[in-house]
Amino acid sequence: MDQEFVEKKSIGKIIGIISAIILTLGLIFLLFYYLFFLNVTPDNYLKEVANKTSNYITDTLNIFSNIKTNHELKTTKNIGNLKFNSEGSETEFLNDYNFDYNLITSYQDDETRLDLTLKEKDNDFLKSIFYLNKDSLYLKSDLYDKVIRLVKLNNNIYNSKDLLKETYTVNDIKVITEKYMKYYFEAFQEIEMKKENISFTELKYVYNLTDKNIKKVDAKFKELCSNDNKLKNIEIPNLSLTKTKLEVTMNRFTKEINEILITKDNKETDIIKVDDNKYEINKEDKIIIAKDKITFEDYDKETLSSTLELSKTKEEIRVKVTNKDINMELSLKKINDSNLRIYLSLSNNLEVKTIIDLDMDIKFNDNNTNSKILGTIKSGTNKFEIEVNNTSSYIEEKIENIDIDDAINIDDLKEEDTNKIIENLLKILLESNLGNLLENNSNV
Repeated sequence: MDQEFVEKKSIGKIIGIISAIILTLGLIFLLFYYLFFLNVTPDNYLKEVANKTSNYITDTLNIFSNIKTNHELKTTKNIGNLKFNSEGSETEFLNDYNFDYNLITSYQDDETRLDLTLKEKDNDFLKSIFYLNKDSLYLKSDLYDKVIRLVKLNNNIYNSKDLLKETYTVNDIKVITEKYMKYYFEAFQEIEMKKENISFTELKYVYNLTDKNIKKVDAKFKELCSNDNKLKNIEIPNLSLTKTKLEVTMNRFTKEINEILITKDNKETDIIKVDDNKYEINKEDKIIIAKDKITFEDYDKETLSSTLELSKTKEEIRVKVTNKDINMELSLKKINDSNLRIYLSLSNNLEVKTIIDLDMDIKFNDNNTNSKILGTIKSGTNKFEIEVNNTSSYIEEKIENIDIDDAINIDDLKEEDTNKIIENLLKILLESNLGNLLENNSNV
């Protein structure tokens, strides 16, 4: 009797264990089926792409999000100096000259004033004032005793100031960009979507933009943006969508994309995976995706004709373009929370190589922003540099107006007025080092 009881108890344990295993396997199967079959839908995949894209953009913008900027728009004031450095060319005389400038813009009063002084070896050479008041540009200079109206515009160029009622920090721009991306993908839920099961491991998502749902997407995007407190005062961009069909074929389990077929205007673009993180466009051009770099290779009859590289690190974003005619490299680098460096380099591949470099160093302080810009052009043995040092600040003061009541329109200048201006200009030139240059140049 005891032996029979023990045997029955053992059988009960075995049945219990088998039942638990079957139940566990059943739950695993249901979970597997839900994760890789039921939950694998085109709208969920769109949300997944949206999250990855937004995270990538956020990660990129985080490079600059802590940059400290002045963000209270009042009257903007820029004071600076521009000077030249020329080597090995007939323009070396420019090394003796530089410009001092004082540029003030008041958005409240619809005014801009630029005081410009041309200096020769630190001595004032020619002074001019440019004054923009709503729809007219005026000039007051040493060359003429009256103010000249140079341009009369058809409308007030300061009408756009309403867009500047609220100004933004770099971090604000980051938040706005993130929200635009979020609402962009959320609006795309309005398009036609379907899933096709190709095999046990492979599936296809089809996204179809039609004339009808394009209007729905655009309306939904504008609705989401207008209901957001951060975006409601900003002009909402037009999405400019066109009829497009997108077919994405991928591995159901790994989410690796095997093929993307884009049909637009009856033209097909086929992007096929040919290796790990390497794709081929229409069996010719290539896209190579690394962790922090994307490379586009453009081929012409199996010959590499141009390359575009987009890369980023924790401190820098870099764009590089190379083709048979020109090389270009752009770098935006964060030095620290108050210092940003922008660098642009252009060069050709001609027999006489020309290199253009633009180096901009920007430092954000509590009350102002200091910028140093160095532009360099090298061609053969010639070199020409322009250096600009600028300080920007936001101030309370009013712009000192110039008297424009008796201003004369440039088209109304008489011959004697023109002759007087030329006479004054020649007098100034002849009293300077330029006078010797003009007298010794037989071509002048």
